[in-house]
Amino acid sequence: YVADFENMLTLSDESKKKLKDSMQNWLQVFKFPSVEQTTYDRSECSAKHQIYPLLGEKTVGNVTAADIKSLLNYWMSKGYAYTTVKKAYVLLNEYFRYLYTEGLIPKNPMSNVEMMKKANFLSAQNKEHLPENETIAIFTPEEIEQFKAEAFSTYSNGKRKYQQAAAYILMLNTGLRTGELLGLLNSDIDLKNRTLQVQRGVKEISKRSGTKAEGGREIKVGKLKSDTSKRTVPLNSTAIEMIEDLRKECYFCANTPLVS
Repeated sequence: YVADFENMLTLSDESKKKLKDSMQNWLQVFKFPSVEQTTYDRSECSAKHQIYPLLGEKTVGNVTAADIKSLLNYWMSKGYAYTTVKKAYVLLNEYFRYLYTEGLIPKNPMSNVEMMKKANFLSAQNKEHLPENETIAIFTPEEIEQFKAEAFSTYSNGKRKYQQAAAYILMLNTGLRTGELLGLLNSDIDLKNRTLQVQRGVKEISKRSGTKAEGGREIKVGKLKSDTSKRTVPLNSTAIEMIEDLRKECYFCANTPLVS
């Protein structure tokens, strides 16, 4: 009876649960209903691949600042990208802040852990750190022609190697993201005024039954990440040529997204 009672107390005490069980429950109860599914997928992926392997078996109340710092240093030493490691840090910060605010743990271990600055992070990986504007790769005119030639290349029977070949060149001339391009409708395109309207996006998300992943991926057409993502994009002659090419292939003929 005493053993069962103590076990019941342990199960009701969040600080005595394994971190992977507590965090997964927090993700499903608090994170899942409040964010886009793509955001939730990334959060769950970060938890399962960066957090649980190193801290998942520890009890929540025994996780220290040193444990968290060791986790961040471990993935940094393995050559993982700064953004990947930072996602793990942000997720742990949100999770432990919730536990501390709710009075479920007496001390927040994240209060003594700061995310390393990107310059220092890259330096520790022996990678040169440059300002972002110096790291952007821009195609030369020759590379653009080479890209276009490959996109429209054909087999010996004359059949194109790539579906929607013109879509690649359209992206190159408008700066549209893949999801934005695939969400275009015929009504979004105004050739007379040489513009198109970005109104929606296409996302690939995990198949789920509620919060439970079922395996596999599915396509979702929906709103853009923010209101500022909605915009008018000017079209140059090449972009117009690519839209007309897509229309010849019956894309944009119906008022449905290109993804269909």
